[in-house]
Amino acid sequence: MASGRLGSLSSQLDSGPVSRAIELVGDSPELVALALLRQIAHIEGKSTAAVDRKWILETYSECLDVVRGGDADGGSGRAAKGRAAK
Repeated sequence: MASGRLGSLSSQLDSGPVSRAIELVGDSPELVALALLRQIAHIEGKSTAAVDRKWILETYSECLDVVRGGDADGGSGRAAKGRAAK
C-alpha cells in the first residue's frame, strides 16, 4: 500500500447479471476497510443474495475498526457476538 493504490477491484458482492467493476485508488482507512470487507465476503462465499444491509454495515464497521488499529471486535465484542450468532 506504499504506492497508495489498491488497484482495480471488481464488486465481489455482485453475482447478478449486471456486474460493475470499479477502480478504487488510494489508501485511506475507509478504502482499505472496503477492500477488507470484499475479501471477507469472498472468503465466506457471500453474494448479494446472501447478505443484507445489516451484515454489510456491521462487517464494514468491524473492518474500519481493525484498519484504524483496533482489535477485531473494536473492544466492544461486536465481532465475537456476530460470530456466535452464526
